[in-house]
Amino acid sequence: MKDSAGTWHDANEKLEGGPSVLFDVVAVLPPKTGATALAQFPPLA
Repeated sequence: MKDSAGTWHDANEKLEGGPSVLFDVVAVLPPKTGATALAQFPPLA
């Protein structure tokens, strides 16, 4: 992932490759246009 300063950050795991017991939270970091699109979906119950 590249941050706003242009620095690249490698992922340590991918969701389909790491055991679920390791994940307390999952962060979704879309760009502004992606966030706008995601905001159109209703929240999960």
